[in-house]
Amino acid sequence: MSTVASRLFCAPLAPGPLGASARRPGIDPALVWADATDFRDFRRPGQPRPQAVAVLAEWAGPAGLEVPVPALLEADSLRALLQPTAHGAARRLHRLELQMPVIPQRPRPLQGLAAPAAGPLPPPASQGPVLLGVIDCGCPFAHRMLRDAAGTGTRVLRLWDQDPDAPAFARTGGGVPAGFGYGAEIGREGLNALMTAAASTADPTLIDEARCYAQAGYDLLRWRFGHGAAVLGLALGGRPCDALQPPAAPATPADVVFVQIPRDAVQDSGSASLGRWVIDALRYIVGCAAPGQRVVVNLSDGSSRGPHDGNSLLDRAMAGLVRAESAQRRTAARRVDIVVAAGNTHDEQRHAQFDDLAASGPGRVWMRVPPASETPVVVTLRLPPGAAGLRARVTPPGARPGAWAAVGEALGWTAPGAAGPCAGLVMATPAVEPAPGLATIGLLMIAPTRPDTGASVVAPAGDWCIEVALAKGHVATAQPVHLWISRGQHNPTALPRSVQARFIDTDRRYDPQPHLRPLQDDPAVPPAARSPIRRAGTLNALAVLAPGHGVIVAGAALRRESAPTLYTSSGPTVAAGGRTGPDVAAPVDDSQGLRSVRVAGNASGQVCRAAGSSFAAPQVARRIAQHGAGGLQPLQPGDPPAPARLGAGILSAD
Repeated sequence: MSTVASRLFCAPLAPGPLGASARRPGIDPALVWADATDFRDFRRPGQPRPQAVAVLAEWAGPAGLEVPVPALLEADSLRALLQPTAHGAARRLHRLELQMPVIPQRPRPLQGLAAPAAGPLPPPASQGPVLLGVIDCGCPFAHRMLRDAAGTGTRVLRLWDQDPDAPAFARTGGGVPAGFGYGAEIGREGLNALMTAAASTADPTLIDEARCYAQAGYDLLRWRFGHGAAVLGLALGGRPCDALQPPAAPATPADVVFVQIPRDAVQDSGSASLGRWVIDALRYIVGCAAPGQRVVVNLSDGSSRGPHDGNSLLDRAMAGLVRAESAQRRTAARRVDIVVAAGNTHDEQRHAQFDDLAASGPGRVWMRVPPASETPVVVTLRLPPGAAGLRARVTPPGARPGAWAAVGEALGWTAPGAAGPCAGLVMATPAVEPAPGLATIGLLMIAPTRPDTGASVVAPAGDWCIEVALAKGHVATAQPVHLWISRGQHNPTALPRSVQARFIDTDRRYDPQPHLRPLQDDPAVPPAARSPIRRAGTLNALAVLAPGHGVIVAGAALRRESAPTLYTSSGPTVAAGGRTGPDVAAPVDDSQGLRSVRVAGNASGQVCRAAGSSFAAPQVARRIAQHGAGGLQPLQPGDPPAPARLGAGILSAD
């Protein structure tokens, strides 16, 4: 690989047919890369360039910035929007973010189901003071823990499969939800009919769950473990282990609305398109609530994309939805609470930080890109607002250093005779009017490293060097430069396609004595002597809104030791005045010697063990659904207290 890498040449990245340029204020660097590479990372091999591009768009109108919304734009319309707009236009595009999942070289084949033709369902008849919403993957609606008091029906009020290509329930009574135009939803009546058809004639409470899901075309529940089932079991607090006994009285007597994230989005562990689905899911769940009903939404998913400062379009959309629903309630209490997992990246070496570049000289960090990965490696760079003179440079393994890229520039690395660049660095220009002060977001994309899948472009595996420097004559800001590597791991129900890249500890400052005992936190030494790789600042990019915006962040703790788990992500966030860490933690691992927690499997009576802050969030959501925000008290203090990882404390174990 080093021989191939040594022949790579660096050149400016030319815009594609859309004319997406890094100089356009408010442009998404991922869109610049996609346009320059003919969307090769975002479409299946052999498919043509997409005629419509999914984006999150933020518009500037006469009253200021509007709440960001998902949009599916035709190529001609997007091309026109990316052109310079005349000053004084009544409504113009302020920012946009590409919302297309990364498709691996060997994607999951589509089922080829026809689009559902059924009309919209009647308005839901939700009862009770609380509606529980879950945005996840895999809803075992026939499971005992989700049965009603009679044991023959389900507590799931609505189930929406967002997959635009092959949604479940397309041939069993499902229909496109009104106002969204894709996927298929099914109501409680339809789910109960599927359960009745699979029930025993002698005892209607005995349901062949596997047959029920097969008839529904819901094949995500074939495995023993399901992420959605585990989350639901913890959110409801019932007795998922009882397969033959009547369902116990649930700890959370609430109707459930489940939104199934599309298959391609689950396959893309980097969550390149998560924002689009989450915003629509939140709107859908809130629309299912009865007047005056509180809504608690669990989101056990995350991303490493974006600025991590609360200014991403998804952050603004979540805060705007909570604010709008609270205003309709006309009380001090919030109507909508969104519980988000803190993340699991504390010890994964996927965050780096450069402090005081003017005094310490160029910041340099090495990233190990593994071989045999079928998906690209993505690194997000955040340059502080108002920073002038900062520039970045990338050196592939075995190659000469490339050129420096300043704000508004894009570079690509290409091998002689290759069909396109195997890597690109895009330093996008931040939007200014009418909301100045946004950070500069850069994006490094490195092509897949597995050559035997028929990929048109393959990048060299090995150690890539990333440098950030301050040009002479410029003064650095007080804020540091941050880098985050996107997740490249295997999600449940997805196929193993990607291999995780990590920053490497070349100077032994991140973990000076790894053979004795790995450090739990960053070494407490002067900043100049610290490794650029940091454990602090690793919170999930969806979990960075400051407290008070309706987003509650849940970390994971060790039950016996009353301490944070090694993996649970930590604060503080990037923005000044932001959150210190999660709001609260929940016990997930039993102890240092027994990691993970017991969770429900996809079928009644099945029990699995799972670890991660994904399973702390539903415990917090359950407490809020039961008792409101007061349900998070009393808390056990950490031992010792660790607000950057445990927040205000640890919920008592059930």
